[in-house]
Amino acid sequence: MAHFGEKAKGGEAMKRSMKRYGAFMLYIFMPAVAMMLSGCHKTIHIHPWESNEEVRLRLRVINDAPRLGAIIDYTINPPVIIYSDEVPEKAMSRAQQTSNPSDDRFPSLKSRAHSLAEAFDEIAPYELDGDNWELHLKYEIYAGSFDDVRAGRSLIHEDKAIFRADHFHPVHDVEIELPFGTVTVVAVAHIVPAGHDADFFYETSTLHTIISNLDMRNGEHDNLYRDCFVTAQQFHTQPTGIDGNVQYLEAVMTRPQGRYIVLADDYEDYLSISKLSIDDTKGSIYYPSYINIAYSLLSNLPVASGSNFGYVSDLQLMQADGKPYVYLGDDWSFVNGDRSNFNVDISVKNRSDDALISNSPGVLVPIFPDMVTLVVGHWLTDKAEGGGGVKIDPGFTDEIVIHF
Repeated sequence: MAHFGEKAKGGEAMKRSMKRYGAFMLYIFMPAVAMMLSGCHKTIHIHPWESNEEVRLRLRVINDAPRLGAIIDYTINPPVIIYSDEVPEKAMSRAQQTSNPSDDRFPSLKSRAHSLAEAFDEIAPYELDGDNWELHLKYEIYAGSFDDVRAGRSLIHEDKAIFRADHFHPVHDVEIELPFGTVTVVAVAHIVPAGHDADFFYETSTLHTIISNLDMRNGEHDNLYRDCFVTAQQFHTQPTGIDGNVQYLEAVMTRPQGRYIVLADDYEDYLSISKLSIDDTKGSIYYPSYINIAYSLLSNLPVASGSNFGYVSDLQLMQADGKPYVYLGDDWSFVNGDRSNFNVDISVKNRSDDALISNSPGVLVPIFPDMVTLVVGHWLTDKAEGGGGVKIDPGFTDEIVIHF
């Protein structure tokens, strides 16, 4: 066990040191089940030192629902991306420069944006089932800088905590007593089935890089649970010389992913031309080019991508301002900076024989960290057989800010 500060001298000092060592070992071997109560926290003592001056770090996960960030509307030509007022500053600045409220389309775009925003909680419910899913928090403490972490040196403590993945109790804390000096904290929180000890949607064997498990990206599991939170922070503290003083630090974990949801607004047209109920169909999301599948906590950037894979989902009917919309699918992706763009192929097939009902290849989707993008289009009735399909300028030159 690493020891910082001078060695204990004398019998009484040794007793104090051993007492603290015993307390530390008790915390190390406490079973993980003690962490099952949401909203609780435990204190980890990394190691003792001679004075009773302390540095305490609160590692916090706030597992609340991501907000609506943008709506990209493919029902008009050219398509338009409509921002809320909570997207990153660069996106807002670009949109404000290109927005044109005198555009004839603006009233209808504004009306749709507001109706979808008002129905957002029903369209994109973030209802986690804490009876069947758990939030696993894993963290490492390094006595050193980011470079020491990259080199695999100076690991002084690692641990995990397990909480119910319950949206009613989204805040979880772990309190850690740190040594003085330069310390780096690396942490990942992700969701796994209850009682499942290993990784599930992600591989976290190297904790400073989180990697998607593509075998779990196949539609058999609810994409809602492929959420995750990360942090990598470096701290430097020195003793103040005040006996009994406590220096408090906090690291709040952030969501490095954006979520998108595909909505079809042509349900009534579909009914008029199709003999199939949506219950007899299935949606398909396919990535023909790339999507970000790995993320480095130390660089705060995606570090790998995948392509030529996808998943299927059940279609669901929902309402926004009295208008029917059909959910076709949703997914998450790690975000490069404040926005990432990628292409998806959206199709609807007959559930019984896989016959193609509609197909829209090459649909460009923008995503933002900790935000949801709604992708709205005529996905039930469009049918582009070859390349091309629905396209949009990657720069999104037609951008609008609507405060929804």
